[in-house]
Amino acid sequence: MFQINKVKNNLVKLKQNRLNYVDLIFFQELFPMRLIEMQVIGAMRPPDGASKAMSQRFIRHFNTINIDLFEDHTITAIFSRIVLWHLDTKGFAKEFDPCIDQVVTATLEVHKFVVANLLPTPDHTHYLFSLKEFSRVICGCLLSVPETMDDLNAMKRLWVHEVMRVYYDRLITEEDQDVFVQKVRTICNAKLQITLKDLCSRILPKDKKEIDKGDMRKLLFCDFSDTKNDEKHYKEITDIDKFRDISENLLVKYNEVSRKPMDLTLFDFALEHLSRISRVLKQPESHMMVVGVGGSGRQSLSRLSAHIAGYDFYQFEMGKDDGLKEWRNNLKLVFRKTSQTVNHNVLFLYESQLADPRFMEDINNILYSGELPNLFPFDEKQEIIENMRKLEKKLEKNQQTDGTGTELFKLFVKRAKENLHIILAMSPLSDTFKSYIAKFPALMGCCTINWMHQWPDDALNFVAYR
Repeated sequence: MFQINKVKNNLVKLKQNRLNYVDLIFFQELFPMRLIEMQVIGAMRPPDGASKAMSQRFIRHFNTINIDLFEDHTITAIFSRIVLWHLDTKGFAKEFDPCIDQVVTATLEVHKFVVANLLPTPDHTHYLFSLKEFSRVICGCLLSVPETMDDLNAMKRLWVHEVMRVYYDRLITEEDQDVFVQKVRTICNAKLQITLKDLCSRILPKDKKEIDKGDMRKLLFCDFSDTKNDEKHYKEITDIDKFRDISENLLVKYNEVSRKPMDLTLFDFALEHLSRISRVLKQPESHMMVVGVGGSGRQSLSRLSAHIAGYDFYQFEMGKDDGLKEWRNNLKLVFRKTSQTVNHNVLFLYESQLADPRFMEDINNILYSGELPNLFPFDEKQEIIENMRKLEKKLEKNQQTDGTGTELFKLFVKRAKENLHIILAMSPLSDTFKSYIAKFPALMGCCTINWMHQWPDDALNFVAYR
């Protein structure tokens, strides 16, 4: 027999001993438990910079099946059909059909380049790229609508923007950034059949012959730049001053209704990050890590982005003596909101609030599955089911269930996964960021990274003259 209480904090050890021993015993209650007719199936990623190999004493119990990486033609076929479905569903003209092959093959070339050349190192532990980054680029392109895409080049510019947001924003050295922009320039010529200079001629200064990384800052897309249209279409920002006026008006409206008004100076650098955060919040099951030092605007811009999207913003206030109980009580409050309203929710957390690894383990589970197992006791779970029964009536018929408690709770978990957006404010100067990247793979697998670098000179000048 094996005692449960000795390994209650080590799930792998518990599973290993379940396979080693026939009976388990709960030591405190003094009763044995035997699990019969049960098979264990597991899934894990290959050992790399973010995960360690499992013990052979654990692996020996399993028949191991290795799944190779998809071949290029398989990846192309999958995502080409997704893009084709999008164009047909949204009613794009036939002139956009060439972009199906161009966008997918160009994304594949970028992905293969960063995987082969931008490798993780002790200083760049977050240089980890998988097909999830590939899919995020395609999902960004799927935000397009015929109303905002004037021609095929507009779709190509959107692709360049999405590649910059997914891959470029993760790079932290000027050398890596320059190499990446040069690769995008090469791929535009080879795959998109147009030079980057001609494609983005609007942002090219007259005294320059080629677009560099500084010019690429001017390539922005968002869904709130047109105040005259009730529908929020994802479109290119062509007038930064007009975009600033719109953002400042939205900030004024936020301050009118908020208990915590913000006095912000929206210079170009702040507007860039505002559009990046809004881009992530616009997509379902999307989360973000905002990496920067204190005072760089991580919380303020996240709060404003949530307001612009019409989402509810939550931030925990935890004391020094608060432990796991208080932490999970706060999580319960956020999850309950999901069962009470159809609105999306944004949970903002500072790195300092995740000092306890158990807190980060909870976030890791939520990012992956949208729920935290056994968070709610039976009576609170029943309360959530009743709330979902009322909320279900407001949903479309294809989203409704058969009304049973099990299905209603599954609907609750599904809505929590789709509608709860987590923004983690991390510091690049702490060791916690690097260690959490290695220990909790959901941070890289489920989060888009927005690296807030040092303020550029134009930002400092703008603040000084204001």
